[in-house]
Amino acid sequence: MNDWRRHVDGPSKPVIYLHGDADQVTSVEQLQRAMAGRRNVQVRLCRDDGSTLLYSRPELVLAALEELAGK
Repeated sequence: MNDWRRHVDGPSKPVIYLHGDADQVTSVEQLQRAMAGRRNVQVRLCRDDGSTLLYSRPELVLAALEELAGK
């Protein structure tokens, strides 16, 4: 897994991170610690989902993209 935190540091565009609480790679706690204090970053927890949100909850992914496109 790559360390992508450098892409959301500094004067970045807004970032919405959708995270399934059943994701087996990164726990909610790890993600919250990694994103704490970062500007322009929102973490949205998706209950009862894993890492395949694009397939299991496409409406959440599309809504986040629409929100970012409007900013």
